[in-house]
Amino acid sequence: MIRATLMSTGVLVLLGCGAGHEARQAVPRWHFSDQPLLDVGVAEGDEAYELDGAASSLRLSDGRVLVANTGSSEIRVFDAQGRFIARIGRKGSGPGEFTGAIQLAPTALNGFAAYDRGEERLSTFDSTGAYVNAQRIEAPGTFSSFPLWVWLYRANWIVGPADTARRPEVTRTLSSMGDPPPGAYRYVQVAGDGRIWSQVRMPGDSVEAWQVHSPDGVLIAIAELPRRFEIHQIGGDFLLGRHWDANDVEHVSVYSLAPDSAEAAIPVGAAIHDSTNLVALSEPLKLSLRNLVVAQEMFYADSSRYATVSGSLKWEAENGSILHLMEADRRGWVGLVVDQKAPVICGMAVGNSTPPGWGEGSPKCGAP
Repeated sequence: MIRATLMSTGVLVLLGCGAGHEARQAVPRWHFSDQPLLDVGVAEGDEAYELDGAASSLRLSDGRVLVANTGSSEIRVFDAQGRFIARIGRKGSGPGEFTGAIQLAPTALNGFAAYDRGEERLSTFDSTGAYVNAQRIEAPGTFSSFPLWVWLYRANWIVGPADTARRPEVTRTLSSMGDPPPGAYRYVQVAGDGRIWSQVRMPGDSVEAWQVHSPDGVLIAIAELPRRFEIHQIGGDFLLGRHWDANDVEHVSVYSLAPDSAEAAIPVGAAIHDSTNLVALSEPLKLSLRNLVVAQEMFYADSSRYATVSGSLKWEAENGSILHLMEADRRGWVGLVVDQKAPVICGMAVGNSTPPGWGEGSPKCGAP
């Protein structure tokens, strides 16, 4: 869901580790096919292949690929070879229609769910693409703090799993991996089989490699992704996601996994310790986020877009908190603040960038 433009590969020994680690272990390095198995996206030509705001996509078990094209308020369906076959939905507030950014998630029996940011509504569809029903999602409300599949835990931003009942499995794995260094946060994607893909991100850093952990917390690989690639779905032997070509044209592509025998030595993480009151520490971070709203609106008034670099903002940090801008453009922004001394993270989003189930402009924190 979150756009992270991935630049050159960072130094592998810095990824995914807390401070003070001495033990190291060698793990395989994975790479992916030079050419995608499937690619959708053109600068000009057939309108069905021109993408605008394709911030989410999903591959079904029969090979079909769904692309949530927010610019046209619809879901486009492509076959296993990338040929356009159907459209689902249109702009509107009726059943099966959309008014805002669309995010996709799998459901049982090869069906799928689509969250509409504009309506704050989760619609479900069967395997044929037929509309089934819808549920309004309000945060906060009668649901948990994070009712859908984007959530925070300690200093981790986590995408997945779609089944929120599986979150304890994820937190157990993250506990075995250790906390990120002070001021950093860990970006996590949960694969369908429970594997954990993660990056540790520091302000201003650009990273391309990911750590891959098994569901029981064993580090199994370092994965290097295609350039400027944003993960939407992790399969057993493929990645589906969005990337931008040299002309900044948007594409959705499927890449196959091609593991090789290279190994990288990386530090082993330390265990998480719950010696601090994370709930109390989150309060100044919430205030920092409210300061960020003011700073971003001031920047927008001068620039007609939101700031992508924290140094561009007249922003006041509380308790020395560290600001990460995950995404920002003319349509919205996502900001994170992290405590410098404790593994506490709070986030906020405005506009189309707001994650599924989050209230726009409302701070959300990862304190348990």
